[in-house]
Amino acid sequence: MHSLKILILDANTTYHIGNTALLDSSLAQLKAGFPDARFTILAFDPVSIAQMFDQYEVRECLWAKPFSGFSRWRKITWLIGESVWALVNALNFLCKKKLGFGINHNVYTFSATKQKVLAAYAEADIIVSISGEMLSGANVRRIGLFLYGYWLGHLMDKVVAIFPQSMGPFEKPLMRIMVKYVLERCDLILPRDKISLAFVEKLNLRNNNVHLVPDVAVNQLYIPPDEAMAELSKNGLLTERRPIIGITISKFKDADFERYFAVMRGLCLFVTNELVGSIIIFSPNMPYQNEVDDLSVATQLYNSLPEQTNIIMLSKLYSARQIKGLLGVCDVFVTTRMHVAILATMNETPTITINTQPKLRGYMEMISQDDWSCEIKAFDVAAAREMLQSILNKSAAVKSSLQRAKQKVSPDALAATRYLRDAYQRKITSHDDKK
Repeated sequence: MHSLKILILDANTTYHIGNTALLDSSLAQLKAGFPDARFTILAFDPVSIAQMFDQYEVRECLWAKPFSGFSRWRKITWLIGESVWALVNALNFLCKKKLGFGINHNVYTFSATKQKVLAAYAEADIIVSISGEMLSGANVRRIGLFLYGYWLGHLMDKVVAIFPQSMGPFEKPLMRIMVKYVLERCDLILPRDKISLAFVEKLNLRNNNVHLVPDVAVNQLYIPPDEAMAELSKNGLLTERRPIIGITISKFKDADFERYFAVMRGLCLFVTNELVGSIIIFSPNMPYQNEVDDLSVATQLYNSLPEQTNIIMLSKLYSARQIKGLLGVCDVFVTTRMHVAILATMNETPTITINTQPKLRGYMEMISQDDWSCEIKAFDVAAAREMLQSILNKSAAVKSSLQRAKQKVSPDALAATRYLRDAYQRKITSHDDKK
């Protein structure tokens, strides 16, 4: 009997909690919807992914190695070589799809990594992208690499699904053409917020396979409260000193970091000195390659504060299940990161978001929490103190609102697997009709 095989594309690294949550939640949902399926994961950082998800087969994805550090001449030769391979590979599978003949891909594929990727594609019945936010004009240098992966799945006659993620804007004409061409050949497209849905609708796709579905991380599993409390106590938090305020601090290109840093520092002092509460500093993005990480900025903030008995900084790598459990201990959470906002709100922790990207406001609007969503340019010390005091005063009402939101979005997010089963059934029916 045929065993269904699902290939997960675009897994990144466990050093970013958003990537971890997307992968963990997607696998949990797909396993529930396809209980007999076998899974292979293609990842940019296969080492960290394999360590945390050791029960699955993990392989390096296409073009995983960063090329930003190449010399100009090395970039040119790399681009020419990879473009030639990609074109030959696409033409080969196009001939197989349209004409029924082609050659073995190992004849022109000399890279062991590429051979393993193509073998994973060939073995799969369903291909699922969990990239999160790569289909965007902000990702102009790499969007073509992601689109090629989806197109390749189509050429190999697989069910190709774009699991819930942010999409758009697609401002440049050539990019719109590329995205439209590839998405029209995907079997399922799931924008995760109304902003993304609007961008996709502007493409005027000819297929009918677009559905608004919340981020799958809304159903992220998590560790129990007693385990979370024990971990925080082990890190030096006096858990009886309330309120406990969790925060993240991040560095963004377009933000006035010095002003934002000063506001977050002022907020910490307000909590510890005036509210006589506790601060937990989380770092959702840990050091990875040469990217600006949250841990270095968190360390900078922690070291700038006077010595306190109840300010802790969590500095080790946690799983998404652990982070969600730890966030559940907080009385309020303040963040600029979307997936930790999802994990906190879905554990019914009142959350204030400081928006640096449309996706964060889009999520807060979806769960009716936009009163607690502030644009970073409007986020000053006075606004921060006022919002924090207000959300603490209304904590019971906010928690009730989050419970209602969870009851709605949790089953809505599960629709992703239902839509995928329908797409797979359509493909099977189509094949049977052609026989």
